[in-house]
Amino acid sequence: MAAGDRRTVEILERFRALYDEADVVTGHYIRKHDLPIINGAMLEHGFGPLGPKLTSDTRLIWSASAISPPAKRRWPRCWRQGTKTG
Repeated sequence: MAAGDRRTVEILERFRALYDEADVVTGHYIRKHDLPIINGAMLEHGFGPLGPKLTSDTRLIWSASAISPPAKRRWPRCWRQGTKTG
């Protein structure tokens, strides 16, 4: 096994341990991007698929929120300037 593959297997083992221990996993577009990619890597390297898990996907929450599109566009600029909104 190449060094890169060994490192990938080590990362996947650590991820699996943390994932299995967690009650909830959170990420931005985690349901349709991160977890499918990680699951594919798990299968590719001989691990079983990830089990079901409660997720909090900030991208899906953000796009479904009641905040108006113009307000959404202003937020990142305000955050970069270090000001508070509200």
